[in-house]
Amino acid sequence: MLQLTVLVRPYLFLKNNRCGIDPLVKTSFEQSATEKYKKAIDFEPKCANYHNNLGVCYEKNNQNDEAIESYKKAIELDPKDTECLYNLGLVYFKINEIDSAINCFTKTISLNPNDNQCFSRLGNCYFQKGKYHEAIKNYTKAMELDSTNYFFYFNRAVC
Repeated sequence: MLQLTVLVRPYLFLKNNRCGIDPLVKTSFEQSATEKYKKAIDFEPKCANYHNNLGVCYEKNNQNDEAIESYKKAIELDPKDTECLYNLGLVYFKINEIDSAINCFTKTISLNPNDNQCFSRLGNCYFQKGKYHEAIKNYTKAMELDSTNYFFYFNRAVC
């Protein structure tokens, strides 16, 4: 069976903090990072960015249910934050909840129609569902937005 190549956005995981000083700028994804974000949330519970970053920590520790909860809280606090929606979609894709992932990526695209990576991820979702025409459409859109990314071409060719 052919597999898709997945490109990761390494910069998306820990976002620059819009709420104040980020307590983990130089901290790895160990348990200590999780604990520090929990403390940051105790101090500033309405900071969507802290909840997003806590979700990333959980995800990196394969605590997917906790990651989903954190991302949902971040989205509740800032519904237009496309990185939180994108991250939630990544977790849903990872745990094979493809319809939920499609929903997240579609919402992300509605807020940021120039997000080439999101179109690619949406293509991956449709590929997983066997909806190859939809996958090709999304990979093509990703290619239109970034013609230099060979992963988009490869994934479209696999379809």
